[in-house]
Amino acid sequence: MKPVVQKPRKDGFWPVYIRFNYNGRCQFWETSKVVPSKYVESKSEISDPFVLNYCSQLILEWMEKLNHVDYSLWSVKEIVEYATTNESLVSFSEYARTYIEKMDKPRTAKNYVLALRHLERFMGTSELMFQSLTETRLNAWIDSMVSEGKKRAKEMYPVCIRHVWRSATKELNDPERCILQVRNNPWDRITIPKSDDTVKQAISPNVLRTFFSCSVPTRPFAMSLMEFGRDVAKIAFSLGGMYCADLYELNKDDYYDNIIHYNRAKTRHCRRDSAYMEMRVPELIKPLFKKYRSTTGNGALFCFRDLYSTEESFCANVNTGIRQICQKILGLTKDEDYSILTFRHSWATIAFNELGLDWQAVAFAMNHGSAHRVTQTYVKKDFSPAWELNEKVVDFIFFSDNPGKEELRRQEKKLDTDRISKTNLLRGMAFYKGKVVAEEKRIGFTNKGQLVALLIKRLPKDIPKGAIVQFLVENLDKGRKWIYEHQKGKMF
Repeated sequence: MKPVVQKPRKDGFWPVYIRFNYNGRCQFWETSKVVPSKYVESKSEISDPFVLNYCSQLILEWMEKLNHVDYSLWSVKEIVEYATTNESLVSFSEYARTYIEKMDKPRTAKNYVLALRHLERFMGTSELMFQSLTETRLNAWIDSMVSEGKKRAKEMYPVCIRHVWRSATKELNDPERCILQVRNNPWDRITIPKSDDTVKQAISPNVLRTFFSCSVPTRPFAMSLMEFGRDVAKIAFSLGGMYCADLYELNKDDYYDNIIHYNRAKTRHCRRDSAYMEMRVPELIKPLFKKYRSTTGNGALFCFRDLYSTEESFCANVNTGIRQICQKILGLTKDEDYSILTFRHSWATIAFNELGLDWQAVAFAMNHGSAHRVTQTYVKKDFSPAWELNEKVVDFIFFSDNPGKEELRRQEKKLDTDRISKTNLLRGMAFYKGKVVAEEKRIGFTNKGQLVALLIKRLPKDIPKGAIVQFLVENLDKGRKWIYEHQKGKMF
């Protein structure tokens, strides 16, 4: 910082400025002082001792103020604004942590914590100030997530930070009393990208059967992660695609009359029915209930809470066991392996595609939110349709060898070829303007071209040159159909 002059006024006096230089950038702040020409030296320097003393006092005060903050990420404009105002600097990081601590939804709070930590890592400091979070820096942060290929975080993290910012603006600012602790609002000019669509992770029925029936290594005194991952995946799949978090939180009191009673952890805080669900336990997985029952007095239904301190570590170990099966036994690559969510997606796909259920029935069985939210508060739910649907899905996988519609279509396509035997009954028809103008039905052809050539010979002579004629060839024995278009004068 240095006192300087730039150019004289019309009365001959020179206004005095404080010049701020930072990182190669320069900005001037005008003082209330002026000097005559005799106190102006070369290079815009000042020799008036009174003015120099006044400016030196200002610079000392500003340096003392700036030395109490980390301005390494600021622009010279932000430094001038902070130094020359009487307002104190407000910490965004401190406010965000206090805001997150007050949140009553643990799963949502976790997303906010992840967003704050990611932003702090990008900025290189754990003490972010509102003034340092400018439009340019926030856009650079968002662009970094896009370039890193973060499918969900590129939208979720900025939305969390923006929500905290708006809360701070309402809480810390009081326009009526001219109190504006948060002056800048870059979010009005920032476009947050949309997250990528969810990848359909469902696998075919035959692949599911292979996974659940595969032989995994066993240990004499401890359970392998492969065995653990396979068993938990089987439990989750057989309970309507239940989430890991819900399995982890189940208590002994939640299981009675052969029915699991629970509130879905992901949406219990944002649904009017608290995401309540009941699911009957199939006989198939009752041995697994006995295998993994908790023997401690913590009230948990399964021993998962005895083995893992958090649901995150539980889910991580389940997914690790599933990936080990995929890579070491099924021979899949890292990009092809499954997770616990794969079995939830597969459950929904089988219920819809193979069993022919409608969207609403599948959504109800999976405890998804309904569009009829108000009606749900009036009606006492009967969960038996969900139980019956779940039993059908379980029976389809474990008590049938039906490969599924997609696999059947793939097999038919593989077996069915365009080869034609002389014994196949073929029918051919030629259409002009939608009307059949030639037709033949008999055996003896070895390819489709022979039948089309025969139909061309039988076409009426009055079809004008350049006209388009459609040809339909059917193999009545194999149920195959081919369609062609030929132009007169070009193709025949």
